Amino acid sequence: MHLEQTVSPFGQFKGHGWVFLLAPVSALSRPAITRFADHPGTNGSLVGGAGTLSLMRYSESPFGEYDEISYSPGSYEYLNIHNVRPEASARRITKCYVSCSADKISLIRASYGIPAEQAHFTWTQTERHEVTTEISLPDGEFIIQLTLARASLTSFTINTTSLMSNSIDLGKLFPIAQPLQDGIQVTIPRVMDPYSPLLESAPLLKWYSSIYGIGAACKIVRSSTNPVYFPPVEQARVSKLGLVLTDMVMTLKEPNIVVDVLTPGERRRRRCTIAGWLERIIYRDIED
Repeated sequence: MHLEQTVSPFGQFKGHGWVFLLAPVSALSRPAITRFADHPGTNGSLVGGAGTLSLMRYSESPFGEYDEISYSPGSYEYLNIHNVRPEASARRITKCYVSCSADKISLIRASYGIPAEQAHFTWTQTERHEVTTEISLPDGEFIIQLTLARASLTSFTINTTSLMSNSIDLGKLFPIAQPLQDGIQVTIPRVMDPYSPLLESAPLLKWYSSIYGIGAACKIVRSSTNPVYFPPVEQARVSKLGLVLTDMVMTLKEPNIVVDVLTPGERRRRRCTIAGWLERIIYRDIED
């Protein structure tokens, strides 16, 4: 595995967005969902945890102003070569659309490992304070339409970084580890033996984000998805309430290099006996 160093334009992303949890992908999930959980070219298995649906409107970022929708099916196993016990798991984004130009999309893919694709976002707001976005491919092919609404008048401050020390950051508890995109290569970390068998494993970009903003509860009112291009949200069982963030400042940290597992299933999926009961409380079908 020959690796070269690349430069990643990490920094602050300002704007607002919506985040929803999705029921964990399982053997009972519909094929239209599970096919977006497969990640060809990597060994690490999906080991569970809630998925996420994120919709962002960035007014400022290293790539300028743009919109983004992304899907993560949950956490995948990987090896953290910086730890004594390397077995670990982290979220992975398997589908993402952005409104950037082609050259900026290439930078996003190279810097974060996110499989971003180009799309057009149209926004409308109704008198009922509902926000609707319709997302389509550059050729006009429909991807998804979402209608969102705030579910509470109560708001609260979110700050993942400790006021006492910047080294204490709750964002570290929710890392993302992405495979490299488009043949991008990276430098072998010094902690790795040059003859290590792990050099046969694919490198991953592991990063996390610090978030500050004003949060409130929100909900998905309606959803319509083309399952060819995006996981059908109306079939995925979405959290009854999500989080809308305004005045958001999200700082993406420069990544560490970790590696894919050699053998799938090194970190086994664990499922609590009360998981099904909790899922019935937390999630709902949009179709209902």
